[in-house]
Formats: sequence, structure tokens, C-alpha cells
Amino acid sequence: MGSSWQSFMEVVESSKIVKPMNTYSIFFKAYSRLLQRIPAPHRLRYSADAKCIVKSDVEPRSDSYGAWKKLSSRNISEALNSSGELKSDFLRQPSISQTVHPNQRSVGVRIGRYLANSVFGSHLLSTVSESLYGQPYLIQPDFPCFSSSGLQNLSYIHLVFERLGINLVDSHRQMHFVDYGAGYGNMARFLVLLSSNIRVSILDLPEMLRIQRLYHSNTIPLASARERIKYCESQMNAYHELASLRSDNHLHFNATFSLNESPVQIRECVEETLLCRADSFFIAYSPEFYGIDNVEWANKIHEKLSRSHCLVDGILPGYKTSSFIAGKKILLKTV
Repeated sequence: MGSSWQSFMEVVESSKIVKPMNTYSIFFKAYSRLLQRIPAPHRLRYSADAKCIVKSDVEPRSDSYGAWKKLSSRNISEALNSSGELKSDFLRQPSISQTVHPNQRSVGVRIGRYLANSVFGSHLLSTVSESLYGQPYLIQPDFPCFSSSGLQNLSYIHLVFERLGINLVDSHRQMHFVDYGAGYGNMARFLVLLSSNIRVSILDLPEMLRIQRLYHSNTIPLASARERIKYCESQMNAYHELASLRSDNHLHFNATFSLNESPVQIRECVEETLLCRADSFFIAYSPEFYGIDNVEWANKIHEKLSRSHCLVDGILPGYKTSSFIAGKKILLKTV
């Protein structure tokens, strides 16, 4: 999850990419779409009175994630060497470079210019930089310290500040950032390096959690910063646990090209346990995935949360059709 296969294919189809698709890429595209034909799981039943989730006979299974379960297994098999460590060029492995770390130079340039055009965006660009670990695709020569996925991460922080008035990285309050589908972990790395008042909880599949742990152990030098990242397997009890740990912290829910790539059953779990309770949230989505109309899905979220949250939406910087919806609870003070 994270910067994803669907967003990658959108850019390939709508703009020129420096690196052309080779024979393997064409095969991978066909393979991924074949996986998407896996039947979607049944929806969860809802309690009409309590308006909360009533679990079916069993907890959502790991295979409920359909295509992403297959893709994450492939990612980790490519990422690790024989010693169980990340390969020095793991970000350039075929599956990873076409799911969580695509080489999208033209998109990266547009996002970088969007950030550089504001005071806050320029501050982000000058305060943090990409790690060279894993050999990321850097945006040469325009933004040589960042990859397109890294610039995307910063653009999400910027949009939350610009559109919601919430500064995730310079707040006097303690921030709890829940990242649903964290890619290879770059967003979490940026956040704990930018702010000492933020802690991150990652919700993801076990294979991706292992990649993220290894990536952070090699790219976040301070143990105190690494300790502010918690790794949680994406399942019902984790959603409830995170939602109950609010206390006086600001709870922000983040799902960028991830929740929109989960089957309906999983989406409903997350929406009822985390999204509805979050003080603020940011969701990035592509128009369609897994046979689900994500535009219609986003409209339903808007309708569901319109009374409890101030909502904004729009097209993502750097993209042509991928969009975002974000919100903060009504009467929530700017932080």
C-alpha cells in the first residue's frame, strides 16, 4: 500500500515517463490485473442501533486483501538478501519499483514545484531529505535530494497544513499519526525526523511491516526517534486499540493510495473504528481499484462525515485524476 501500482499506471497512461515500460513491466501489469479478479470478500454486517461494526463469523482474514497480499509477498521476496537484510538496491527491484517506489520523474517535478512555491513547502524541502539507502530514484537535476514518492509524502503534510490549518510537524500538542499502508516507511521516517512531538503507528501487512522495520533501522540514526514508530498488523483489534489511545493527543489518520486499494470489508472496518473517530484525516485515492468506484466511495465518506468534520477535497498536486479528501473535526482548534 502507499504510492501504488494504480497510481503508477495512471501516470504511465496519462504522461510521459523517462523510463519506458519493458517486457517485464508489461507482464507485471497483466499479472497485477489478473490478481484483481480475485472475488472481493463479503461485506461486514452493521448494527442498526449502535451503528458500529458487528463482526461476521470470523475476523477478516489476511487473504481478504486480495491483490495486495500477493504483491506484498512478492515485494519482500525481492527486497531481502540471503541474510534476511534489505538489498542495497531494494527500491529498484521490479515489484517494489512498480508499487511502493515507482520512478515518476515528471510527477515528482510537478510536486516539487508545488512545494517550492510556498513558505511552508520550502521549509519542508530544506529541513529533511531522502535517504540514499536502497538507491531511490532521485529527481535529477530538479530536486536531487528527493524521489517522487518522497515528494509525495511531503505534499501530504503540506496539504494538511494548507487546507486544514493543521501543522503535523510543528505542533505544541502531541500528535499521533496513524498511517494505513505505509509503503516502505518513508513517510514515517520523515515525520519522526521533522518533529519530536509526533509518534507514528503503521498499519500494514506483515511482509510490508518487515520491510519498514528494516528500512527504519538503517535510515533513522536516533533510537529515540525509531522508538516513536509502532508497527501493527492491519486487523480489527489493532484498529480498536489505536482508536482508544487518543487521550490528549491529536489523532490524525492517513491513507494515501492504500485504503482505496483495500476490499470493501476492510474499508468498512477502518472507517468505523478509526476514520470516524480521528481528529483529522487525509486520504489520497485513484478513480478505481479492484472493481470499486473510488469516486463514489469518497462521496460516501463525504456524506458520512459531513456533520462531524470540516471537509475539503481536490486533485493531488502532480497528478491529473488522482484526488484527495481530508477533514478535521468541527470546533477542533488549529494545532
